[in-house]
Amino acid sequence: VGSRSELAAALLMGLGYPCVMLAALIPHTWFFVAAMTVTYAADWYLHQRGSYLINRLGKVRAGLSIRFLLRQLMVILLLARLDLAEEPLFYTAVACFLLFYALQAPHGALTTLVRLRRTMPVVTRNVDLHAVRIPDAPPAVLLRRSAEKMLHLD
Repeated sequence: VGSRSELAAALLMGLGYPCVMLAALIPHTWFFVAAMTVTYAADWYLHQRGSYLINRLGKVRAGLSIRFLLRQLMVILLLARLDLAEEPLFYTAVACFLLFYALQAPHGALTTLVRLRRTMPVVTRNVDLHAVRIPDAPPAVLLRRSAEKMLHLD
């Protein structure tokens, strides 16, 4: 961990997940919302800082997608513990989460395709490449950290 703020964010994220689970099991909605907010904020902060911890979490199978999936499963657990398992809200939440993850594969494929179509086989400088017909790049904000942005839509 590179700084004290990253260490604090890592500790908040590490303590946040057990708190989210505890809040879902109790069930206590406000505690759940607070703990969930802490995990989202810590995750976002560590990604913004490009923390070494984010890389290490990916290596131990606790990458970005798994952390978001865990949060979503905790939402489902909270709804079930609030006796909403037979309500349309429960089924809607499950369907939305499934649809959300189903859209991630095409999104990743599209992002990769756009990057690959714009990659030259060799590096060139001061050569007219008009005849090669490389498509214009989409705005950089769409391609930079695209998986993280897609996951934060949940």
